[in-house]
Amino acid sequence: MRLIVILFVGVVMSCSSIAHRSQVSKSIENLREEKGIVSFSYVVIKDNEVVDISSSGLRAIDKDIQVTTHDKYHLGSVTKSMTALLTAKLVDKGVIKFSTTLDEIFKDLKIHEQFKKVTVEQLLRYEGGLTGALLVSHKDLFTKFIDMQKEGLYKEQRSLLSKILLEAKPSGEIGGKQVYSNAGISIVGHALETIANKSYEELLTEEIFIPLDMNSCGFGPAGIGEGYSQPWQHTLVDGKLVSYEPTVMADNPDALTPAGKAHCSVIDLGKYLKEYLSGLNGKSTFISKTSYQTVFNLVDDKVLALGWVRMKVDEEGKPIVFFHNGSNTANYAEVWLDKKNNMAIGMVANEARVETQKTFEEFRKLLDSEFLK
Repeated sequence: MRLIVILFVGVVMSCSSIAHRSQVSKSIENLREEKGIVSFSYVVIKDNEVVDISSSGLRAIDKDIQVTTHDKYHLGSVTKSMTALLTAKLVDKGVIKFSTTLDEIFKDLKIHEQFKKVTVEQLLRYEGGLTGALLVSHKDLFTKFIDMQKEGLYKEQRSLLSKILLEAKPSGEIGGKQVYSNAGISIVGHALETIANKSYEELLTEEIFIPLDMNSCGFGPAGIGEGYSQPWQHTLVDGKLVSYEPTVMADNPDALTPAGKAHCSVIDLGKYLKEYLSGLNGKSTFISKTSYQTVFNLVDDKVLALGWVRMKVDEEGKPIVFFHNGSNTANYAEVWLDKKNNMAIGMVANEARVETQKTFEEFRKLLDSEFLK
């Protein structure tokens, strides 16, 4: 689920949109086949409308079952922007503030002195002094999470994560250099569920998914126990892509759900990006303008916003393009917001080879060439 900075509705389409779809989708389909990508789905939002949406390829490399735009894909770290949006929503409702400190939230923990005044916003900005390599720094803890996963314990994992990390000395500087951290975002998720007295999964569903009509959304691999009802994940074995069945254990543990375990269809990803694009342009009626300004604000011109990465600025140095991607090493997703052109792109695949990630750039260029004419 790490960020890879190499640079991730039913829709009624007009006749002109369908024409666009037939032109660019064919080029994308040809490129997907050329690169051997198992399946690929995308959605394009332009001027507040879905102008293109398409899927192609197979749910599993060894099964002749075609994907559709209703199929659910794992989003990996794109979930971080969902956690940021959920926080903003709860700020608007008066449940929490971006400035709320850890000692105000976790009253039962013996929080290390240096962590006590760390704010929710600092954690979302990756300035909270938390590790960026949890699996390396806390391997035994990660093993414990896996054992808890087998027992069906998920909120308890985030509680343990918060206790272990926050009662110890910070691993990095607080308020200084940004350190991309799954752990920090996961602790934000636990902070929200602690204050609201509901699980993170319940909160995200009730506050974001349901109001935005994102009915396909869920957590972890989609289609558990349902055969080939959804795209299967793929990994390399002896240099060859192999599919594997979605199970509760076929993903990172739920300790990290707020940082990277959501899934949804490309249709619902379009609804989500449409809302975020409205917020970026100051036109949302779902989240306040003030909260959106916090989400997209870059402190001291740093690159990481709340759940987003600044990719391009205008002539005045103001950010106009934001990006994020995500992967659990077996799926890949990218999302883009372009303020200047009022356009958003969401792209997903059920594999995550380096070649696949590079091909996403080519896919995006094809879409840009079609819709930025």
